[in-house]
Amino acid sequence: MNTGIEIDELTEYLNELENRSYINNYNNGSYITLKGRIALENSKNGKPFKEEVEDKRLNRYWSITKIIAGVLNSIAIIGIAIWVQVSSNENSKLENDIESLKREHKTEKVEQIRQIDSLNNVLKELKTDNLIMTNAKKEKNPNFKWN
Repeated sequence: MNTGIEIDELTEYLNELENRSYINNYNNGSYITLKGRIALENSKNGKPFKEEVEDKRLNRYWSITKIIAGVLNSIAIIGIAIWVQVSSNENSKLENDIESLKREHKTEKVEQIRQIDSLNNVLKELKTDNLIMTNAKKEKNPNFKWN
């Protein structure tokens, strides 16, 4: 009570004192040893091991923070792996779409070549018919000129 230690810190201090053999536990209570009394009297502001207990508490918080950071890092890695897999599937879908468009383009190109050939055949037939008609008119009328 004279040291000004708060109740919530008392159990931590008692555990630390017991670990360092500054108190003895008996059936009827705990007693401070001479070594423990000297440690209490020489402590800073009458609060023994305050810095050490705070360091242990801080180390415990850091450990928890490190674990949380490790879990978040693992989740991020899993998320990135899933994203890469999904994006590769999208890429393969896009590649399939491109191949499909190339096939359609080739088909349209062949169809256009067929149409051009048929139009050329029609033109040849028209030229042939025109030549035949011109020759026939020339035979009927030798002074006929086709413009």
